[in-house]
Amino acid sequence: MAPPVSLLPSSSRSPPCHRVLRRRASLRPLAPLLPRRPLLSLRRLSDDNNSECSPRLRHVRPPAAVSIIATSDQWGNWAFLLSAAAFGTWAEERTAWGAALSGALVSILVGLAASSGGLVTPGAPAHGVVMEYLLPVAVPLLLLGADLRRVVRTTGDLLKAFLIGSVVAAGVAADNLISALYFTALFSLASKIPPEPKTSSEDDGSDPRGVMSVLHGGAALALSFAICKAGTAMAALLGIAQGGTLPCVTALVVLLATAFPGVLGALAPSGETMALILMQVFFTVVGANGSVVDAVTKAPTVFAFAAVQVAVHLVVVLGVGKLVGLERKSLLIASNANVGGPTTAAAMATAKGWSSLIVPGILVGIFGISVATFLGIGFGMFVLRRISGF
Repeated sequence: MAPPVSLLPSSSRSPPCHRVLRRRASLRPLAPLLPRRPLLSLRRLSDDNNSECSPRLRHVRPPAAVSIIATSDQWGNWAFLLSAAAFGTWAEERTAWGAALSGALVSILVGLAASSGGLVTPGAPAHGVVMEYLLPVAVPLLLLGADLRRVVRTTGDLLKAFLIGSVVAAGVAADNLISALYFTALFSLASKIPPEPKTSSEDDGSDPRGVMSVLHGGAALALSFAICKAGTAMAALLGIAQGGTLPCVTALVVLLATAFPGVLGALAPSGETMALILMQVFFTVVGANGSVVDAVTKAPTVFAFAAVQVAVHLVVVLGVGKLVGLERKSLLIASNANVGGPTTAAAMATAKGWSSLIVPGILVGIFGISVATFLGIGFGMFVLRRISGF
């Protein structure tokens, strides 16, 4: 049987499949493609979809935790701070475990437990008052009996330890929780180091340590506020109001204590008693501004990185310092000044009864801030400026 004859012309015959596939790449659309309709965003869906038949799309945030003592509750926050400070002092003087831990460490742990348990809120206005006013006032109260000759002699060893710690503390960025845990470790390492014995000049005062007369206490407090005011004005006059108040206050009180040792020496025991109370409140604030829950849930990687930084710093300071023959207490105060700054170093020296390290701790801390500020400005001007192209 003969094959069927196609009635279509040769030009209209369908080409083989392999030719169609080969020529498909060269085909052009006969009409321009219509633009695709953009997809509706979740916000558009949530705004336009108001009917009951379709659910409304929304991002639901978990409710923020509410503390028992509200941030705006000034009486409640101050009652907690002073109670925790008093509890730390009581535990140190009346219990064996408190004496082993130290009152400062007890107050830190109480503040940290209260913040993590939802009793208080980190960053309450009362905490800012302590850091901005009460802590600077405590510095002159601590230094009313400062001996400039002993300060110069003691600062040398502490400066060596501080420089050792500066090598590994240049990039340390410790948050509130890391600082609280770090101070806890420092006080634990210092638990077996006894306080310094009293000098003859301390025994000549009218009030022994821990006993405060109304006259000397009022005079010491008024003088401390006056020195803080003069230091603030001096820093503003010199153009170093940002970060320069504490060096000016320290310089003024040391000069006055050296020039008038008899007058200010009589006020020193009462001033130290009030300073110890303020320092206990400060340590409570340090603990209350850290939260274990927030660190673990919100930024666990950053928390772990900062913890490793601080741990390496402390190990290097203690290891290298021991090799060069420096005392353990000088190394701990220097490490505190590296990470926490001059005020925390002075607070630890005061809490441990290391009176000869109070002023040196402040001085090396101020030295570190000055050097770090200079290096930071230089890095920004010569490195970051060129990288950014400005």
